[in-house]
Amino acid sequence: MEASGSRGKGREETSCSLASSSPSCCLASSSASCSLTSSSVRRKRKGKFYASYLLVSLSERSSRGKGRTYIGFTVNPSRRIRQHNGKLAMGACSTRAFRPWEMVLVVYGFSSKGKALAFEWAWQHPRRSKAIKEKVGKIKRTALTGMKGKVRILNELLCSEAFASEAPNLRVQVLDSKHSDVLPCLSQTRVPVSIAPMQELPTEDYGQGEEEEEGALPAGGLGKCMLCFGELIEGCAVLACRCRSAFHVNCLEKHLPNPCPMCQYPLTMDEALDLGRGTADEIEIGIPTAQCGTPTAKERIIEKSSPIVISLLSP
Repeated sequence: MEASGSRGKGREETSCSLASSSPSCCLASSSASCSLTSSSVRRKRKGKFYASYLLVSLSERSSRGKGRTYIGFTVNPSRRIRQHNGKLAMGACSTRAFRPWEMVLVVYGFSSKGKALAFEWAWQHPRRSKAIKEKVGKIKRTALTGMKGKVRILNELLCSEAFASEAPNLRVQVLDSKHSDVLPCLSQTRVPVSIAPMQELPTEDYGQGEEEEEGALPAGGLGKCMLCFGELIEGCAVLACRCRSAFHVNCLEKHLPNPCPMCQYPLTMDEALDLGRGTADEIEIGIPTAQCGTPTAKERIIEKSSPIVISLLSP
């Protein structure tokens, strides 16, 4: 490993050699791939570090495990992979059965947490995302599975109009050269792509992200409503947006028909109710700041008719 002062140079050389040795990849152009020079990577950037990432399971315990993929959001990739592998507490429940995991690539440079979460959701649910559902709808489902399939979806997202405003600041970093076979899947995007280890991610060039990823904080509460910032606790109905933001029913009812405050998606009450179904692990864990009030009559009706994310208790 070279000294830290020469890391930028190593990154540049990797990108350049990649462009020249793999012309079929067509990663925008050799100049675009080589734009990640030491000076451009290491200068101080505005905003905080928000990223979406792709994991692949290395589990040998079952045929269902090895090669399985997972897409997530993080403000700290190094810590997040350790959480997924059980070395740190509060990893995602859905990844525990298929450890160990390897982080294949990271997409970073999002302007806000909301944009990063919206990107993550679209990457996870390409056939439901307005950004790319028409394009991926023409592709066989089997072609969208596995590591290469997920990278193919990533390529469509990076080329979509929905994220065109984010694209100039986005970067894709593949964390190991052994995964260079996924690069042809990114041949259409103009977002710079590089191969470099995780420690080369320019997290120090951004402000430290205050908002943590899913499961990164002790669950003293179940998160916070992204409208009133009150704590989501048992006894409160919870609705959700595509970007995984969660809301109290009363708060969202007052907010609509305005779009989601985090990702600007035109959320409806019916869709928020539908998106609220799932497990508590899928809710963004936040810092509780206030107590939730007594459930309203409307919340009790929802409790009887729908399996909301958080189990509801009568007052």
